[in-house]
Amino acid sequence: MSSLQSQTNLSDNLLHVEIRIDQDSTNETSEEDPVEGEEESPLHRMTIDLQLYRAFFEGDVRYVTSLKPQGITLALLEWNNSLATKVDNWKSTPLHYAASVGNLETVKLLLQHEKSAAYMADKDGLFPVHIAAKCGRALIIKELIEQLPHSDELLDKKGRNFLHLAIVSGKGNIIRSISDNCTFLRMLNARDYQGNTPLHLASEVGDLRFVRFLILFKEVCPSIMNNKGLTPVDLAMKNTEQGLLHRLNVHYNLLRLLMWAEGLPSAHRLDRVTVDLGLPEYDKEKEIKNAESVTHNLAIISVLTATVTFAASFTMPGGYRADADQHRGTPVLSRHYLFKAFTVANAMAFVLSILATSWLTYAGSSNVDFKLRMTCLIFSVQMVKIATKATVCAFALAISSVLYQVNMTLTILICVVTFVILLFSNPSFGVFSLAGPIRKRRGWGAFLKPVNHLTRERVDVGLGHKFSYMFFEVNVGVGQRFSVMILSRIFLNTVLFAIIFLFALI
Repeated sequence: MSSLQSQTNLSDNLLHVEIRIDQDSTNETSEEDPVEGEEESPLHRMTIDLQLYRAFFEGDVRYVTSLKPQGITLALLEWNNSLATKVDNWKSTPLHYAASVGNLETVKLLLQHEKSAAYMADKDGLFPVHIAAKCGRALIIKELIEQLPHSDELLDKKGRNFLHLAIVSGKGNIIRSISDNCTFLRMLNARDYQGNTPLHLASEVGDLRFVRFLILFKEVCPSIMNNKGLTPVDLAMKNTEQGLLHRLNVHYNLLRLLMWAEGLPSAHRLDRVTVDLGLPEYDKEKEIKNAESVTHNLAIISVLTATVTFAASFTMPGGYRADADQHRGTPVLSRHYLFKAFTVANAMAFVLSILATSWLTYAGSSNVDFKLRMTCLIFSVQMVKIATKATVCAFALAISSVLYQVNMTLTILICVVTFVILLFSNPSFGVFSLAGPIRKRRGWGAFLKPVNHLTRERVDVGLGHKFSYMFFEVNVGVGQRFSVMILSRIFLNTVLFAIIFLFALI
């Protein structure tokens, strides 16, 4: 009874002090108007404080300590240090709550008074550092591992440390803030109870950013097998979607990155790769629906391109001659080089878009053989890509042909900017982001070395028919050299410009 009375008296005293402070502020400022530079009036702050003390009276100490660090939390801990280890029905301590909301000041206070709270797990076997990782609280994790250097040894019921949990929770962004800590380096190849390393989990969930960051560290082994005998390459291949496959597919780029980082698939018989890895069976009906959807979208683009370029043929830049000579009705700028280049680019865009539209009619016909439909679709994709680029070139050349006699600097700038935009506007140039980790891990020479032939064989067999109809991937496959892939992108754009300007010389 005396303990309860002392608790009540202390709480009453704390409540009175807080209210008196707010009352003093209220006498100097309006209860309705906020203080300059703040969004809350003294009355609002007093109301919040009353709610906090009410929560304390009702026994919800964790709610109080997680939200009010400087005031009531410190007073409560100095009064009764054991409150730091008090748990609720879920066996969560105040440190669990503070870590979940990212309240760094409260975490510091709790650790200062009772570090043992960091080693207390809840009903799910999660420690405060695990909660911080699941919620993406980088500052909290950094504070915990600085004060508790062996935080990586705290495991949940599945044997996962906080790095594992950050990955599966999609909070891999926290690793940059702790990457220079020795605790992080110890976890790079740590396994859970299923034998999965952080790279396994990142490959399985398709977190390309996290995989890219892990590959930067030479300590990371990309060929470790888990308890099921699967490597990160196997998991990336297993989760790669079948059928029409764009190179922006996360697991596809992830697979390429792991292969370039010398990751190896598990050793299976080639005739049993698909069975042993549990790869999904090919769904032809789904593939047909995807092909029809892509065909419809491409047809819209090709028709619009043909319409625009056809109209541009009769609205020439610079206008037409109106004098009564033998050249009446011809373009005024017909003898200028840039105008000729514009004509070539516009004609190329029109012809290719018409050709793509014709092929798309076959690709969208259900009575045509499926393989032929896929072939027509792939060629149509390439034609539409070139046609749209030629249209952009024609636009830039049309402007340049009108301006070059007046402002040569602006003309050159337009041509250069157009080339750069065409080179990097394709989203597939995100593949450049894969170059950094490869260079740091293997050096510049890695870009000239082919992927291990055994890896290529197993990936080819594992993905099977998908490589025959690789969407947007006709010239360069998964296993090609990285340097060839990059140079091919630049080469194709350069060839397009060269063709336009060479034909303009005729």
